[in-house]
Amino acid sequence: MLRVLYFVPSGVANRSHMDSVYGMKQAAKMFPWIEVSVFEKDAHSFKLDTEVLSAIAMQVDALITIGKSEKEYLPYYQKLIDEGILLVLIDSDLPQVERSIYVGPDNEALGEQAAEFLLDTFPGENLRACVLSPRNTTAGLMERFQGFENIASQSDQLEIIDQELNLGIRNVIISAKLEEMMEKSPEINTILCLDATTTVSALNLLIERGLIGKVHLVGFDCDSDIAEAIENGEIDAVFAQKESDNVGYLSIQLLAEYSPDSEPLVQYITYDLLTKETIGELWREEE
Repeated sequence: MLRVLYFVPSGVANRSHMDSVYGMKQAAKMFPWIEVSVFEKDAHSFKLDTEVLSAIAMQVDALITIGKSEKEYLPYYQKLIDEGILLVLIDSDLPQVERSIYVGPDNEALGEQAAEFLLDTFPGENLRACVLSPRNTTAGLMERFQGFENIASQSDQLEIIDQELNLGIRNVIISAKLEEMMEKSPEINTILCLDATTTVSALNLLIERGLIGKVHLVGFDCDSDIAEAIENGEIDAVFAQKESDNVGYLSIQLLAEYSPDSEPLVQYITYDLLTKETIGELWREEE
């Protein structure tokens, strides 16, 4: 029996984590020698070191987690590996760590696609952007920012005016900081949100301030509220994981294929671009 551990964060405003859990459990039915244990964690206080120490204490065979780039966490990754536990990273990769498997997007490419969407959709418009992220230690989020910055640095049309990359996940804090940024730099007419939490917070502020249609909003990850806002034209676009590319399912599938003698298994997935024109075709409501 291959015992797999995954901690799902609570209080996060997107359904991608629960979709991953569903995918893991569905895949485990296909591979009966794999047992998946899922525990909910407090997204405000539960840290990677606790995940690693829990995995070691529970003597599991594999830990599935999101890549965190803090230097203080690197020894914990190594401790996990030294204990013979397979490290499976989803959504956010750390190639410098001896992970066994990565399943997720090329996040830097996604950031570039977000910038290119804005340039293609609003040609000739001077786009003055601010960027919001809940964490500056999640490698994938920073790669999205880097990709967006890559394109902006080469463009006369798109400029990053301000950025707040470690806002946490509390709506009131995110909204207050965004309002402060826009008061300080009234030329901001574009907001890039690197996850669903910041997307929802930015959307709420734009609605409250009557700025829908005056400020462009592009985000990442989707839930039913975000989908409705896209349909209503309140969000210009969101990049969201394809239903067919469930990282939870794929991570278990690759674990079933993995051999300790093999090279790390890496499977990149693509994201859908959800806009008012494509949302009806590409998005499904939760059952």
